[in-house]
Amino acid sequence: MKQQTAKMGILTYVSIATMLVAILAATAMPAMAATDGSSTGSFELGSAAPTVGVVELYDADHNSTVSTLTPTTEFAVKITAGDVNTIADIDAITVVIKAQGYSGTTTDVSYNATYRWTTSGWALIGPTDTQWTCESGIVPADMTAMSDDWYVNFKLSEAATSKANWDITVTADDDESTGTNSKTGIPMDFYAEISAVDTSYSFGGVTLGASGLPIIGDDQDVDVNVTANGNFKLYSKSDATWIGNGTGGVATVNPNALNSGEIQLCDGKNATFGDGGRVQVDGGVGYYWIEDFGNEEGPTAEVGENRGIYQWLSVASSGLLPDTYHGTYYVQILNA
Repeated sequence: MKQQTAKMGILTYVSIATMLVAILAATAMPAMAATDGSSTGSFELGSAAPTVGVVELYDADHNSTVSTLTPTTEFAVKITAGDVNTIADIDAITVVIKAQGYSGTTTDVSYNATYRWTTSGWALIGPTDTQWTCESGIVPADMTAMSDDWYVNFKLSEAATSKANWDITVTADDDESTGTNSKTGIPMDFYAEISAVDTSYSFGGVTLGASGLPIIGDDQDVDVNVTANGNFKLYSKSDATWIGNGTGGVATVNPNALNSGEIQLCDGKNATFGDGGRVQVDGGVGYYWIEDFGNEEGPTAEVGENRGIYQWLSVASSGLLPDTYHGTYYVQILNA
């Protein structure tokens, strides 16, 4: 029994020691329900902005670049646009052709015009019902490309001002963001037209020695219609001789003196004979500026504006046969 007790004592000691180890181990490494967790993150990558790499002015055939604009002439704007999502992502391209310094917010025949490409094609946005036109357009054949060229062909109004340089600004839009580029400082050539409203006029019956006779009629002037895209001046001249219908007699136009067989013409802006200037003749000085028409304000309206030129006749006291004399009076418009 004693030995057995000793053996049991040993066994009991071993068991206690084993239990202590187990307890210590459980205390050092506690049990857990979960040892990690997770959360799902996300972000939305928006569409990249389109780009406009090249804006250039070309001739109508797209053969070469040009450096100036000319009213009523056809030109083309070349646009190179791109998008990393392919150019099919581009919804619209807007081209604004505008005179520098113009602060208006609407299209104006003399100062700006707007063209736009959409998937429906090119169109003139404004000004409409004017000489500004959209002639044609070219779009990329492969819309899956990352970059390509568009062309829009257009004509300018004859009233597009020459008093400022012009800028071409292009914006590409993909419905989320835009890209833009410009070509700036393009000169506009001077352009002008003139036509006679009064294609004939008369001084009526005159006598030898008459001086400063006005044109007969309600307004006593020669009306002309002028269109210009800048400030302008008017010049005039006359045939060197006016010929009698019946006798073939010759009345020589002399701006400097009034000798036998001669006549003299004066013209001007004001309705006063003393304010007029002598009309020069073909073959002599030729065209000479009309008094007080040296700096008319432009641009005019696209349809033109009326200018009335007063004219007076003086006749020598001798040397002319009785007859009805005819001659031609010419008017010219030039850049002021």
